[in-house]
Amino acid sequence: MSFCIAPLTSLFQLFVVAPKIINRNQYKEQVTLKIGTSHKIEILFVGSPQPSASWSFNRFPQRHFDVDTNVTMTLMTLYDLQRTDSGIYTVVIENDLGKDKLDVEVDVVGKISH
Repeated sequence: MSFCIAPLTSLFQLFVVAPKIINRNQYKEQVTLKIGTSHKIEILFVGSPQPSASWSFNRFPQRHFDVDTNVTMTLMTLYDLQRTDSGIYTVVIENDLGKDKLDVEVDVVGKISH
């Protein structure tokens, strides 16, 4: 009995991509919201290896908002908005190859109900 051993070859391509926010134009203008409402800000991105996403408010870590991030997007949800929630919300998308950052300006307007 004889065995023929042939070399095993495989074709594998590894794509590495620095993070990039792909819907930044959606947030070029200030976002105006009403007091007492909730709002979601969805940021779409690409990157490989998988980027992480972090949010801040006026350069400070999270306030009262939730963040949900998956492979291609990060979603920040603001609840029961008040005037004190007006300001700059910053998202940073980052991996080993670099980072991309976006500032979203939010203005909360309206009368406070008693």
